Amino acid sequence: MGRPKKIKIALDKKEKKLFMSYMDIKKMTPFLDSIEPPLTNKQRAFVYHFSTNGNKRQEALLNSGYMVEKITSKDPVIKRKAQITANSIAYTLLHKENVAQAIKLFNDKWIESKKESLGSTLIDALYTQATYDPSMFYTESGTPKFKNWKQIPKPYRCCVLHLETKFYGRDAQRETIIMKLVDRNWALGKLLEFTEIIKNNSIAALGDISDEKMAVIQEIFDRVSPVHRAQKETISDKLN
Repeated sequence: MGRPKKIKIALDKKEKKLFMSYMDIKKMTPFLDSIEPPLTNKQRAFVYHFSTNGNKRQEALLNSGYMVEKITSKDPVIKRKAQITANSIAYTLLHKENVAQAIKLFNDKWIESKKESLGSTLIDALYTQATYDPSMFYTESGTPKFKNWKQIPKPYRCCVLHLETKFYGRDAQRETIIMKLVDRNWALGKLLEFTEIIKNNSIAALGDISDEKMAVIQEIFDRVSPVHRAQKETISDKLN
């Protein structure tokens, strides 16, 4: 018997671009191979984009090859209906056990790789979350001021837990913006855990931890500026 003939699959430019993207993502996320049942190419791409774009569902779907034609349609009715369907697809994906596990694993790996720089960033984020003014995000009537993530000033995006546009009515012609903000009391409580370290000028309050983690925390502590320390101590005093 001769060698089997190679089967050539003709892909259009859009499909080829997605295919290459799937291959690139697979190379960048070998740790996701352990997920059971195995992720499809689209699911793996969704996990990657959802975990790296600030948890924007529709954008992650679009970049993963789901409903590209309809979501980008110029017909407003088709586009609105596609956006409603996209929210449904995203909800289903996020509630699949293997996809949820993959997102958690991806985030754990990312945090592990960034742990040396995340500490000071986390302090800044918690301080912003604990002290933001809700009037920045809502009008006097209680309507959200922002329709999408790009409209929110970057330093304050960490204060928004959820931002979504929902369509309703005949042909989905009407819309409403749903926005949920971080609980400032929760952020203050978390910030207090950090301020206790700074206030006491010690990292001993963390208890028994590994030398590796101790070195990272000490580095974070050393980078906090005197002004930053004073701000945190003020908040700590208010909570005590």
